[in-house]
Amino acid sequence: MAKIESIYFQAQLLFHDNDVIRFKFPINNPIRISFKPLGANHSLPCEISSDEPIHKNKTVEVQIMIPMSDLDGQIVEQKEFYIGTFPIIVGKGKILKIISAAK
Repeated sequence: MAKIESIYFQAQLLFHDNDVIRFKFPINNPIRISFKPLGANHSLPCEISSDEPIHKNKTVEVQIMIPMSDLDGQIVEQKEFYIGTFPIIVGKGKILKIISAAK
């Protein structure tokens, strides 16, 4: 089985009050959703987890894992991003710290 290279980082995230995609808040378990760096032409799958419950309309620090792809400078500290399911955006965040990245 091939190893999937991934990047892990800490981020601030705010889920908007959006009834189009329904999550049961607070979110206590990891979730999988699309990640789109601000200004990027495409989104990527990601997994989001947090040590504390995630509430809508409340900024929380989370850990995000993205399988490596054609990221080419898109995952850098202080870069803003959106999360959602195309074409619906349910949250916005900012990358705080890169934890690890496969080379």
